[in-house]
Amino acid sequence: MKKHSKKFLVPVLSLFAIGLSVGVGFAAWTIVGQDATQTVSGNTITAEGITDKRVTLTAKDAPVQSISFSSKADKNVTNPWLARDDKATEDLDFKFSFTLASKDKKTNLSNLVSEIKYKISVNDNAKGGWAKAVTAGYVSGNLSFTAPSDALPALGTENTLHTSLDTSSVDIDISGSFVWGTHFGGKNPYTYYNSNKADDTLKNSSTTYADDASASLSALATDLNGVSFTLTVLATPKTA
Repeated sequence: MKKHSKKFLVPVLSLFAIGLSVGVGFAAWTIVGQDATQTVSGNTITAEGITDKRVTLTAKDAPVQSISFSSKADKNVTNPWLARDDKATEDLDFKFSFTLASKDKKTNLSNLVSEIKYKISVNDNAKGGWAKAVTAGYVSGNLSFTAPSDALPALGTENTLHTSLDTSSVDIDISGSFVWGTHFGGKNPYTYYNSNKADDTLKNSSTTYADDASASLSALATDLNGVSFTLTVLATPKTA
């Protein structure tokens, strides 16, 4: 009778809910002579957890971090027609730090784990707001990663984390930034719109920059309402 050796992959760690809360804060925007647009808060990046008794994954940061698609001061802007409120300011950067360690704190991780992967996924709202915002060019569908440097920038893409496992403990840093979309020229809307005259029209359009700002910033606030993101770190165990 033949013995069959079973080889299977199970997620050792799929992180315990790390959250990136994304606010828009568009009450911080006022088009002179028009109504202010709406305010939205909410949106989180979270992470979830399955554990293997041989290894531990510990977050060194707060489980929820904030991202703000809000206005940003620009010293080059003078006499702005799109005004901003200093209480709400752009913050598109995130950083998550973890420690992956063998449970006994002696065994090298390379004896327990074959690879580590991670991804950031979008949990879109019921109306597909994030997808709409990306399609409209308000935000980019890719992220700008600063660490690890070999990361692929696409949201939802599973990336291999290249780090030495020849130790009983390893620190992991995953950091990067969300990015404004092409509709705003990849810039903060405060800079983009104020670099043009309010009554001038967009290229190949009869819409003025002031009207476009009012419509686009309101739409973005609605689109991002209730959107969240999940950071998942997956350590694949070695099998016999």
